[in-house]
Amino acid sequence: MRCFRSVCIVAMFCITHINIQGITLVYNLRIGETTRAVNPSFGTMKPSVIALTPFAQFRHFKNDFKQSAGGMLGTYIFMHKDFFARINAAGGRVHAELDNTLDYGATEADDLLFTGGYSWRLGDYTRVGIAGHLGFPLHTDHILQSVELGTGHIGLGVQCDASHAFSDTQMILLAGRFIHFFPRNITVTLNDVMQNVNFHLGNVLDVLFSYQQSWREHMIYFGYNPTFTLGTDPPPGTIPYVKFTTITNSFFFTYRYGFMIKDLLSAIILGFSYGLTKVPAPFYSGHIINSWFTWGIDF
Repeated sequence: MRCFRSVCIVAMFCITHINIQGITLVYNLRIGETTRAVNPSFGTMKPSVIALTPFAQFRHFKNDFKQSAGGMLGTYIFMHKDFFARINAAGGRVHAELDNTLDYGATEADDLLFTGGYSWRLGDYTRVGIAGHLGFPLHTDHILQSVELGTGHIGLGVQCDASHAFSDTQMILLAGRFIHFFPRNITVTLNDVMQNVNFHLGNVLDVLFSYQQSWREHMIYFGYNPTFTLGTDPPPGTIPYVKFTTITNSFFFTYRYGFMIKDLLSAIILGFSYGLTKVPAPFYSGHIINSWFTWGIDF
């Protein structure tokens, strides 16, 4: 009986730890940066951009644990000279399955993310910037359900960017982002007793290295995006109590085509990323596939 109980604890630990990584589109740095990228071939842009992004994500882990998500991401961007502000919101369907023991799905909203930033020119070819992020959960953190859309926690972060243009059509871009997620009380059942637990989601550190090439109405954008989660609490009731660090290495590619609708600039973006995620032994590693299609209008 004691052995069976230990196995159950470890199984719950593994499944819920994967959920702790979260499926969130509003915090996706690859989609956010490629949506904000500007094709210089079209000249000066108008101050507002609105974009809709259907997305699909699939996760497959070594023990045959699977997660998936699909839905719609909405983005509004306002730009004035060197200042920009952005709002991200998303909703969709998430699903998780493990052999014949787990089959869970839910339709829900992702977090609501506000971003604002400012950039400066350093000479004729280099620009640096800084931005702040503030995210609000739109549902409770149901950590024990094996999958959810969004983090379920308030997030506060800072991002630094730098870009250098080799020519009118070629550019490299770098970004680094740190987000702290504030702890939140969640309801769990431990030893047949329902309890409120103060759960710390921890912090996320993102780095992005990318290259941008444009020619007339076309643009490609590709790069590498490692993501680290730091100081995440294990699931409530886990013994020993050890905080987690995980890493996901993602490689991405996008193609953009710009065109005019009367006097408004419009663009479509096709994006794909492949990631390898690693959780400390003896738990899981796996791969993550993201695909998205964005249609945006500048007005």
